Amino acid sequence: MAERRGRAQALLAALLLAAAGVAGLAWWGRTGEPVVAPGGGAGAAAAAVGPVAAPGAVAAPGADAAPPPRDDLQRVPTEARIEGTVLDAAGRPVADHTVWLQRHGKRPATRDRRWMFDPRVPVTVGESPYHTLSAETAADGSFAFSALDPAAYTVTASLGEGAHCDVLLARGEQRRVELRFGAEEVLLHGRILGERSLQDGYEVEVHQDGEPVTLRLDAERRFRWIVGPGPCTVSLRWRAPDEVLADRAGARGAADHRRRSVTLAVRNFDVRAGAGDLQCDFDAMAAELTATLVTPLPRNGECEFVVRGRCGVDAEEIELVQASYADRASLSLPYGSFRVTVRGPCLTASAGVDVALGAHQPSIRVELEAVPAGLVRVRALDLGGRPVGFGDRPPVLRTGGEERLPVDLGRWVRPHGGAEHFGFEAVPPGPATLVCADREHDGRLHFLPFEPPPPQELDVVAGDQNRIDLRVERRALVQLRAVDRVGRDEPKAVVTVFAGERAVASTADRPCRFRSWLPPGDYRVVVERPSGRRESGLLVGRADLERVLRP
Repeated sequence: MAERRGRAQALLAALLLAAAGVAGLAWWGRTGEPVVAPGGGAGAAAAAVGPVAAPGAVAAPGADAAPPPRDDLQRVPTEARIEGTVLDAAGRPVADHTVWLQRHGKRPATRDRRWMFDPRVPVTVGESPYHTLSAETAADGSFAFSALDPAAYTVTASLGEGAHCDVLLARGEQRRVELRFGAEEVLLHGRILGERSLQDGYEVEVHQDGEPVTLRLDAERRFRWIVGPGPCTVSLRWRAPDEVLADRAGARGAADHRRRSVTLAVRNFDVRAGAGDLQCDFDAMAAELTATLVTPLPRNGECEFVVRGRCGVDAEEIELVQASYADRASLSLPYGSFRVTVRGPCLTASAGVDVALGAHQPSIRVELEAVPAGLVRVRALDLGGRPVGFGDRPPVLRTGGEERLPVDLGRWVRPHGGAEHFGFEAVPPGPATLVCADREHDGRLHFLPFEPPPPQELDVVAGDQNRIDLRVERRALVQLRAVDRVGRDEPKAVVTVFAGERAVASTADRPCRFRSWLPPGDYRVVVERPSGRRESGLLVGRADLERVLRP
């Protein structure tokens, strides 16, 4: 009874203290001993009220002494940290130097997007390369990596013995390291001289005993790196901006955004231990090219300025393309010889201009003339007004005694009423004929997805006002699939459809499948399996048809 009364009194006291805004709070454990919350003080001491002893009860020895405070309720930090200093062989701090932190083990969580792939850091076989963080040292040589998970790390400032160390971090641990370059290592530093351009695209590459290392340039175009004794090659390279790379992949207009660079200058050194700092400066070797189109663009028009040429110590060939909604484009190019042209959906091919960029001509302006032309957009609509594709048999445009094939206009125009970017660019103004027809190619019939309409006569005008809507009757889409006895695709089977004696081309990606648009009529289906050949008839109407061919 006394124990219950004591518990009730302690609970009442705790409630009163909480209502009064006291931060400390005491409560009773299972053994009846008071536990003081962390961050105690006067309020916490007042809250540590023990049970009231019953009359005549004998207090246990040491019952009046308050138990020591417990801090196990405090939050333990979960993010670790590594900080340190980079020193040279003489103990002096090294400023503006890159330090890498490489994490070992599994790839970090995707939520932490700081981790990246860095080709300058060697990767252990079997580990993900996306384990690298980098930091620049301050004026006093200090650096820090924060918000790290518990794991094993390697901190690297160079490939020397004393300039990297392994660290095993526990939960919430903070470690400090010191990275010191060896006596045989030499500091390589330099800068790119000359007028600074915002799009110069310079980078410096160091090659010594292994894979080349690409150095980062600061705002003043300076670079620093630690090299060891032996032959060393330092190269000045120029990198084309991603948005003007002209390497095309697949259809015209699909740009491959791989970085393309050329070597402008090369310096070779024989590094000796203890020789002191190594100075390596480069002269700026890029110039600004401004091209202006004399012919005015149509309203809401667009064009592409194309630059092709050779540059660099190896006379590498490059091609750059810059899209513009105006009549002017500016590019920063390395020294070399180039040819500048302009092309567009509403411009015919224009004569180019040869340009030689060099130290004697840091900037140059050229003017280009173009002849206005027409952009012809084509789409096919079924009887219900829904767009229909052209399959693998696109129409052709006959103009000026030649046939033009359509191109993907995705880089020029927006979809025409929900249809694909499809049509003809740079068409000379004047009469033209659009022809849609089934054709035979490589011994197979290629059918359109619709009944071919009669040839369309049109008068092409300059600009983007030439749009053709073909009203067509859609054909049946026939899909056939050869399967085995359990209903799975039989990869060794070949399905062929014949219209009379001529085979029909298929758009399916597997030989055991057939997919094509067919006009109404009777066809022959031949299935060749390892077990034998089987032939059957096929009647096609206006409705789509899908059939499974079993053994």
